[in-house]
Amino acid sequence: MKVLLIANGQCNVALPDPAYFDCVIAVDGGGNYADLAGIIPHIVIGDGDSLASSVQQKWQDREVPFCLFQKDKDQTDLEIALLWAKEHGMTEGVIYGALGGRVDQSMANMTLLADDRFSTCQLAFVHNTTRLCCVRSEIVLHDAIGDTLSLLSSGAEPSRITIRGCQYTLENTPLRYVTHGMSNIITEPSAQVIVHTGRIFVFHLSCSAETNSSAFSP
Repeated sequence: MKVLLIANGQCNVALPDPAYFDCVIAVDGGGNYADLAGIIPHIVIGDGDSLASSVQQKWQDREVPFCLFQKDKDQTDLEIALLWAKEHGMTEGVIYGALGGRVDQSMANMTLLADDRFSTCQLAFVHNTTRLCCVRSEIVLHDAIGDTLSLLSSGAEPSRITIRGCQYTLENTPLRYVTHGMSNIITEPSAQVIVHTGRIFVFHLSCSAETNSSAFSP
């Protein structure tokens, strides 16, 4: 099941057509972005502290389901929403509004990409012209010549990786420094990153003013 999640960080790009997704989840205040885009979600998940009351009333009148939690809780709204989506069959999730705004919230959301509970789900954040995911095995980027590709190890130990189709290539080589994988340029029609050990965050910065609504190819 392909799921679109709209969270309450910064969302400065047009949201994708919900018709491409099996389920749309408004994550609390992310519902304000959805409403501005004319999107009616299948469900609203969160503690209700940042969703405009007018939007909440509008959707309640349309009988949109709400899954509300207490404000005093041990998980963020996005973590709860991702767990709900996984329990209901999510295999791919595209998340808008996960980054920007509060730095601590952005960092916490990034760790969710590397969380083993979601290792069977293909997750990607979309922020402006950047797509971000956590890769444990392999990723291929198609038709992205000229785009920037940055890689960061997600654990304490350096990941050992192979990079092909880019200006700077590696062959089964560890990322020895924290910033070793930053600011590469895609030079071939298909760019490939293979993760031999560990896992990495992959940042794909598009030259285009628009980002594709789909996540990365496995």
